[in-house]
Amino acid sequence: MLDMTNEHLNIQLAKLMGNVKMDVTTVFYGQIPQYCTDPSASLEVQAAACEVDASLWSRNMLVVRGMSTKMACEIRHLALPVVAQLCNASPRERAEAAYMTLSSWVQHTKEEKQS
Repeated sequence: MLDMTNEHLNIQLAKLMGNVKMDVTTVFYGQIPQYCTDPSASLEVQAAACEVDASLWSRNMLVVRGMSTKMACEIRHLALPVVAQLCNASPRERAEAAYMTLSSWVQHTKEEKQS
């Protein structure tokens, strides 16, 4: 869904997770977690996103898994089969939903500080 390579998404998530300084423009790729391919790393970033906003993460995961954004935003309660679908997400899908959640949270935090 996101138009990023695994490498780019991993770097952006590492920045959001605080694993890489925000001013670093060149990163040795082997030094950051492989959120898009490593199940353990993807669960770590998923947990961080859920801690920030579990509802937003859930909606983002539904969108990543193919649901329309409009429909995902209208859902108030998840049925068990839908929860099972979220649990079966690939590391890449977890990374995408986490990126969408964490980057939104960072943007919201910046806007709050400016006002």
